This record gives sequence, structure tokens and C-alpha cells, in this order.
Amino acid sequence: MRKYLLLAFFYLFSFSLSFDVVYAIGEDWKEEKTIYHYDGRTSNTGAPTYITFSSQYRTKEGKQSPQYAFYGGNKKFWEDFHWNEFHWYTIVPPKNPTADQQNMKNMLENNQKELGCGGNYLVSSSDCNLKKGRQDPRTRQWMGNNSGTTLITVGPYKGKYYEWRYLGCSLMSFYLVVMNTFQF
Repeated sequence: MRKYLLLAFFYLFSFSLSFDVVYAIGEDWKEEKTIYHYDGRTSNTGAPTYITFSSQYRTKEGKQSPQYAFYGGNKKFWEDFHWNEFHWYTIVPPKNPTADQQNMKNMLENNQKELGCGGNYLVSSSDCNLKKGRQDPRTRQWMGNNSGTTLITVGPYKGKYYEWRYLGCSLMSFYLVVMNTFQF
């Protein structure tokens, strides 16, 4: 997972991002797995406004992708510039999202039950993908509890600045990376 994270940051900070081919962490994704929606843009004038998952994609076993099975073909991942640092696609709509639409627990990747680094920095072992804060991306030092980039708007942690391990999808050359801001 770390090599994919390093690869993601390499591409995020490079100047030559391409939006031609899409792959993803954990599998050999093909570009037919996602559908680009430009809404007035073209592939020559900008990135897609949002992406959805295709029902036509099949795994080697002949099944639909786990993302399509979880989200269906109508779930939109909207273009976002998170903190003006990361260009990615998020489940949170760009205008007037409700508290439920901002709940990152609604992402497939944040529903997995695996602990990173023995559970260090995680809020609880039952919320395996919610961290109490974040690392500095440059020094990799822990920035402390309540230092996350996401204001939690629902549930028992409402009002805290925590960090979901998976925040969205980032289109880059050859990769659709599920953004993981310093997985612990």
C-alpha cells in the first residue's frame, strides 16, 4: 500500500498529469471500469466534472466491479480540489451537501475491517478507517489529535477534525487512486 501512496504523491506533485487511462489500487483496472462525465467540458479542455462506475466492466471471474456492486451506476464522484492541494473525485456533491452526503463512511473503502499499524491513531477498532488526526505530508510527523482535514458532521465524533483513511478518487496517468492520506 505504501508504494501506491508514494506513487500517488509523486503524480500529484508532478506537472504532467494525464487523464487518458484509468487504473486503481489493488487491481488492474481498465478505463472501461469508470465512465467520465464532462458536462460541457471535453477531454481537451479539462478533467471530467464527475465519474461513475460502469456496469459493463467485468473482473477475471466475470463479476462486476466491487465499486459498481456497492455504488451502482448512478453514484457520482465529483471533481474537487481538497484544500487546494489535491485534485480528486469525492462522493460529496460540490454544492449544498447534506450531512449524510458528507459522511465518508458511505465509501466502500471506508467500510473495510482491517487495522493499519496495529490500530495506532485510529479512533476505535470498530471504525477501522477513521483516524484522530493526520501526518504532515512533508515531514511525516504526527500533527496531533483533532488535526485531520475533514470536519466530521454526523455520528458520535461530530465536530471533530478527524481524517478518513479514504477520502476520494484521484484521476492520474494510469491510476485511479483511492486517496489515502497517510494510512496508519
